[in-house]
Amino acid sequence: MGPEAAIRICFAKYAVFSGRAPLAEFWWWAFAVTAVGAVTLLVSTDLGVLFLLVVAIPSAAVASRRLHDTNRSGWWALLALVPFPGGPFLAALLVFESTSGDNRFGPDPLGREASGPRPPPPAETSLGERMLKWQHRR
Repeated sequence: MGPEAAIRICFAKYAVFSGRAPLAEFWWWAFAVTAVGAVTLLVSTDLGVLFLLVVAIPSAAVASRRLHDTNRSGWWALLALVPFPGGPFLAALLVFESTSGDNRFGPDPLGREASGPRPPPPAETSLGERMLKWQHRR
């Protein structure tokens, strides 16, 4: 996937926080937003702020979809709000390899099949049954 396709997809899925985004889609988007944002801020502060406001929602959405691709909840993107350790830790989570095949967030965007046996789905248990198990473990 090239930069044009990534930018087109991110604007087409402007506020779509469900599904998965491959590594290339996220990083091409991040590079383009950083480059254009820096240039617009240098040209005009007002224009730069307007650009950053326009791309804030699709940036959060593609980060959430990228985290889904690594089989993590999109809520991990809130780490960006933590001053120091949050940003670098979130960047590390965003570079992890994608889950091959389908995961709980949807099909693989690259169309790969899962490798190896799939784990069995978790057994459906009621809250009461789980509490009884917990009490018996104590």
